[in-house]
Amino acid sequence: MAESLAELQDQLIALNKSRGSGVRSVSYMARGVTRTVEYRSDTEMREAQNDLQRRIAARQGGGGRTIKISSSKGLNHGDEL
Repeated sequence: MAESLAELQDQLIALNKSRGSGVRSVSYMARGVTRTVEYRSDTEMREAQNDLQRRIAARQGGGGRTIKISSSKGLNHGDEL
């Protein structure tokens, strides 16, 4: 059985929080069970975000709207460490 819209949205929220904090693991509830996913890289997490956004849009009727989410660890590319 496919995940509900609410479950997909919860997964995306959890992924956004983890990615924004620099953590590569994500835990979320799905059908009463806590699931944890470990990602190998930030790129893999971004791809998962894009996939979830596509799946959410499809469940909402797809209306052609794209939502882009970005995160930062608080450093600008020009900042010196």
